Amino acid sequence: MVLCSNCGAEVPSDAQFCPKCGSPTAPLPGSDWREKRREYRAFRRSYRWNLQWSPEWGLINAVFVGLLVIYAGSIMYLASAGLSSLITWSNFWAWLLIGLGGLMFLRSVARFVIGGRRHWYGDIIGGLILMIIGAAALASWTRYIWVIMIVAGGVIIILAGLVNYLLIKR
Repeated sequence: MVLCSNCGAEVPSDAQFCPKCGSPTAPLPGSDWREKRREYRAFRRSYRWNLQWSPEWGLINAVFVGLLVIYAGSIMYLASAGLSSLITWSNFWAWLLIGLGGLMFLRSVARFVIGGRRHWYGDIIGGLILMIIGAAALASWTRYIWVIMIVAGGVIIILAGLVNYLLIKR
């Protein structure tokens, strides 16, 4: 391992650029190191941009937004038509939260499985929290369980962020 002359981070001996700051490890013969640094940073920005706006990710978003609209329309129809005693206007929002949470959960799993993207736990936890709040609203045995679930979900998100930070920092 070699130390970066710019930021002091450890750099593999065969690397041309510092993985932390992007500085070249040694001036390349016949080239300006500042230009190579700009090229490297531009590459990193374009790589992040392409991951975020890839055709696959656009397809995943379109499918799940379409499913959300279909689900919302379906439960609105069931609530207004009175075809089911299970879904009424008084508990419509609870069913909407359950469906939104379920789709959010599935979208984040698809994001992880198809795209191999990291940092997927936030949407999964958020989807689970929405489903729990909706289910708690449907359960008549307690009024304040959803408050406890929201606080517990916040604590879980903070702990997951700390664990992620510690794993990345290694």
